[in-house]
Amino acid sequence: MCDWLEAKPFNTLVLSSRSLLLISFGLGLHKLALTGGFLFSHREIVGAHFSGLLFGVTNTAAQLPGFIVPLIITQMTQNVR
Repeated sequence: MCDWLEAKPFNTLVLSSRSLLLISFGLGLHKLALTGGFLFSHREIVGAHFSGLLFGVTNTAAQLPGFIVPLIITQMTQNVR
């Protein structure tokens, strides 16, 4: 029988770096799919000291298209009746 099919105690289970990377990537995609990226905690990424700064930067980046797109559309449709 294969080694990985044998029952082992949890504390002796060793994850390879590839499997750890796949688990992390999969959980990240799962969270992005559930929340759309807007409900993640900024504290999870940078900690308590810089979470406000990161929130301001990400919120600014999220709001910029709301100001820029109407300007672009206005320029593109000036001669359209």
